[in-house]
Amino acid sequence: MSKLLLHLCAVTSILLITSISAQADTFGVPTPYATIQAAIDAAFAAGGGDVEVAIGEYSPLTNGESFPIVMRNGVDLISASVPWNTIINADKNSSDQGRVIECENVTGPVRIEGFTITGAYISTSSVHDGAGLWCSDSHLNLTNCIIRDNEATGAGGGALFRASTTVITGCAFLDNSAGDGGGIFATESSVDVIECTLYGNDCDYDAGGIYLWKGSDLDMQHTIITASTGGMAVYCDDTQGACSAEVGCCDIYGNPEGDWVDCLLGLNGTAGNISEDALFCDPDNRCLFLQDCSPCVGDSCVVIGAYGVRCECGGGPTVTQPSTWSSVKALYR
Repeated sequence: MSKLLLHLCAVTSILLITSISAQADTFGVPTPYATIQAAIDAAFAAGGGDVEVAIGEYSPLTNGESFPIVMRNGVDLISASVPWNTIINADKNSSDQGRVIECENVTGPVRIEGFTITGAYISTSSVHDGAGLWCSDSHLNLTNCIIRDNEATGAGGGALFRASTTVITGCAFLDNSAGDGGGIFATESSVDVIECTLYGNDCDYDAGGIYLWKGSDLDMQHTIITASTGGMAVYCDDTQGACSAEVGCCDIYGNPEGDWVDCLLGLNGTAGNISEDALFCDPDNRCLFLQDCSPCVGDSCVVIGAYGVRCECGGGPTVTQPSTWSSVKALYR
């Protein structure tokens, strides 16, 4: 498993910080609860509430976090800052397997917002696939998160949803890998993907981006899927029930086995859909804000992808991009 290398450009004008509802009880991490799981369990025992997690990295080594973190009914998990400041790192590998977050029979829906979710490894010998995030029979809102560097040798490197309803908004899926569905794998599920960026995800077989199975439905709007290192962008496996994809204002480009193919065939050029280089500021370092000349900016779609404009045409680091991780964190203290 690759270690987390956050080379994201910082931006002070974009705040993804959630306002905590005054009506909900708040359970803080690391104070008074040392671990995220302890706070979730306390909130559940109290009848529900918000778990608010301060800036920092939460892992077995940093705060003794155990994995997977298990979500509970009535409990929302919320970062107190932006996702590159609040990191949940399972720090797993082939000899010490595990995922980051699980949701099973969690309805409501529950919300996870403002985290980097990373460091998971799940093999086909495990009970379930789905590395970064695994949800079964659940209703989840996933907002303003970065899901990166997770690996499942079976299905769903970034996330797997089974018999679930999921709304994913403003998220980036980066450098995840799996046998099928490097970014997202959905089975018997309804998945909305809104204003997201899927970049550099990999698969051994089908769909570096999103794999749909057993009658799953995808509604994808204002989203970029690009630079997968294996498979097509979206694959609909209809062998055990017809899947569907409704797509608008999306840029699907540069995926090795095809962009607007399979269940996306014929959608390019309709409903604001394009197939062009998104012109990120610094994609090699995963700074996925857009150049001001990007085809994903302007016209009827306004902005496509998880992040807006942050550099001039030509790309490269911007005046707001720090050179170290410490300087990124310092901007939000």
